Amino acid sequence: MNPNTTNPNVNQNNQPTHPTIALDVHLTANLTAGHLLIQLISTVTTILLPIIPSISTPTALILFLLKALEVAVAKPV
Repeated sequence: MNPNTTNPNVNQNNQPTHPTIALDVHLTANLTAGHLLIQLISTVTTILLPIIPSISTPTALILFLLKALEVAVAKPV
């Protein structure tokens, strides 16, 4: 192979220009972890509301902020 020819699949730093499987796995893990966190916090909020409302209120606020962040990130431009 001629060293002067360019490979369309790599950039000037010899890095791949296409997304790798590792990035896909990383994004999927983050998405799953975020939804699991929201599910756990909503369960705790629901269970604590009749028992300890003073603890459930800040937990509900955290849940609301996480949901707002999720909507802000998922909203298309």
